[in-house]
Amino acid sequence: MGLRVIQEGGQSITFLSAFIRNVIRIIDFLPSFYLIGMVVMFFHPKHKRLGDLVGGTIVVYDRKRSKKKRKSSLELEIVGRGITSQTLSLEPWVLRRLTAKEWTLLSTFMERRQNLKHGDKMRMTHEVAGILLPRIGLAYEGRPLEQVENDLFALYLLLKEEYSYK
Repeated sequence: MGLRVIQEGGQSITFLSAFIRNVIRIIDFLPSFYLIGMVVMFFHPKHKRLGDLVGGTIVVYDRKRSKKKRKSSLELEIVGRGITSQTLSLEPWVLRRLTAKEWTLLSTFMERRQNLKHGDKMRMTHEVAGILLPRIGLAYEGRPLEQVENDLFALYLLLKEEYSYK
């Protein structure tokens, strides 16, 4: 249902909290306590049941379980080319040469490249490659445009793991 129980402070639920919450649930369902549980839920500002109050827990929506997101045109192109983050085998220290500023340049270019005319796309690809690829020790001059693009796509995937919080 996309719901999850966590501690009031936002941490994962502990065994003790889960145990207390579920023991109170059993008590909640007893005929004499059922009405008390309903009244508590009705008048509590956050509509907590007795088990949540005693156990110090809250029920939240879990975004991870929401519907699967559609792939963007960029993601579809990367998959279509068969590129993964392992396409470029770079040591972690090499990737650290690139800063958040370079990530912003690459991610902005990648997101907007689909809307560029072919000539502008070629020119921008060479400009971005000329800035980024030498920083990680890759040559870009004299190579076919498709290879340069593939390197940029793979670099995008590697840096996305580092800088993106999605």
